[in-house]
Amino acid sequence: MKQIISCSRRTDVPAFYLPWLIKCLKRGYADVFNWHNNRWHRVSLRPDDVHTIVLWSKNFRPFLTHREYFKHYHLFFNFTFNICPQLEPKLPSLKERLAQMRELTAIYGVDRVQWRFDPVVLWEGGRKSNLDGFEPLAEIVSLLGVSKCYFSFATWYPKVSARLQRSGFPLYQPPLEQRREIAGNLADIARNYSITLFACCSDELVGVNGIQKACCIDGRILLSLAKEPCTLKKDDGQRPDCGCSKSRDIGSYKHMPCYHACLYCYANPAHPKLKFKFKKR
Repeated sequence: MKQIISCSRRTDVPAFYLPWLIKCLKRGYADVFNWHNNRWHRVSLRPDDVHTIVLWSKNFRPFLTHREYFKHYHLFFNFTFNICPQLEPKLPSLKERLAQMRELTAIYGVDRVQWRFDPVVLWEGGRKSNLDGFEPLAEIVSLLGVSKCYFSFATWYPKVSARLQRSGFPLYQPPLEQRREIAGNLADIARNYSITLFACCSDELVGVNGIQKACCIDGRILLSLAKEPCTLKKDDGQRPDCGCSKSRDIGSYKHMPCYHACLYCYANPAHPKLKFKFKKR
């Protein structure tokens, strides 16, 4: 059975490592570093072995400029779209990112594009957050025909907490009841724009005002779009509440820092002036 390729939860490959990805597609494989065992593993990218490539990004402009290299593959897009310049200092303008979503939906169809309002971030005791950007985005996204929104509350891993604290953003982790209240309000707003809200890795929010469990990589959807079978098994390499289908991620925390420099980044955010030597294999 063909496998689903995730590209990538670990960094923004479409924005910063597209030349590497195109090289991998041309030669038919990617060598991926497994940080659990410190070994390299080869993943086939031959069209005969790939069911769908799921692309995750906050900036699809490089991809849109070179999309001809992907013509032999089924594609699916997870577009992470927030409005919070305090925490996301290096993203393209809102106008540019909206133009990208418009192009993606026009070229590939609305069924292949998912909006991720992720993560929800609160600081200064909950008095400040990125929640104000949700409704303006919902209104615009709905006009493009995108009808699903995936969200989660930020997970304060120690490295994330330390980074935000140093940057002057006193963190706030809302208790469950407050998270449910916030999520319910988001669901009400989404419904006003004919958008269904999906909770990512947050089963405690499922059912609140119609919120559904998120599967950011959903084998059932990919099967339907490609009209050929793929795995429907749960990806046991993700967090317990993750609903995603099994896939092979070809990104790297260690070798692919992300230059968006988002302060809440779970992976390996890089300062944009630093130069990293990426081990191209």
